[in-house]
Amino acid sequence: MNSPKRLNVSQRLKWGFTLLILIFILFGIYTIYHGLKVSRLTRTIYNHPLVVSNAALQANVMITKMHLNMKNLLLSSSPSKSNDFLITMNDQENNTYQYLDIIKEKILGGEGLALETKTRKLLDDWQPIRKEVIGLIRRGDKEAATRISMGKGADHIAALEKKMLGLMNYSRNKAFEFMQENDKTHFTMNIIGGLFLVLGTLASIIVAFFTLRKTRSAEIELKESEEKFNIDAVDLYGLSEIIGPGVSG
Repeated sequence: MNSPKRLNVSQRLKWGFTLLILIFILFGIYTIYHGLKVSRLTRTIYNHPLVVSNAALQANVMITKMHLNMKNLLLSSSPSKSNDFLITMNDQENNTYQYLDIIKEKILGGEGLALETKTRKLLDDWQPIRKEVIGLIRRGDKEAATRISMGKGADHIAALEKKMLGLMNYSRNKAFEFMQENDKTHFTMNIIGGLFLVLGTLASIIVAFFTLRKTRSAEIELKESEEKFNIDAVDLYGLSEIIGPGVSG
């Protein structure tokens, strides 16, 4: 009579422990997966949008310095200082290209790459203007050089600065998108983690309840068996006394 009941309880306990183990395995897998996702998003924010934004800012500073050195070149009357300004301008232009190379490597999305290409083209187109101004200065026509530098040269520099500002805004928007996704992932992890915790706690309580119940039932059955054994032993002992030691068949 009790055997099917014991089997039923054992099956419940087995399935309870299986469910409990499964919940914690799934929780572990879920936590590892989203932990790696958060780590990936953090690295992406650092290695892409922030690097691009910083490179665009530095490139913009170089462009401003180039334009300032062009003005210094126009105002300079010393050949040695003029040569120093030219060398400095060349270094700043090379640095600007290096920052654009960083942007091209790190920027994300087709829109960002297209924006970098347009910015690079503007920088390429500035070189003929610079060479024209320098040629006029060397020929002694500073008035024409100043007119070009303050006219289409300044407009070109302003367009370059605008493109650099666009690159910075684009990369910052990308960083904001990644941070939003990161926050969303953290929020989801907290919600799902809480659900797993509740399920794990409930499963643990149920398993513990059935385990204690089975243990208590086993203790009661054992106690009843001991009492029955003691009663049978007493009855047998009393019967042997009544029959007597001499009666043996």
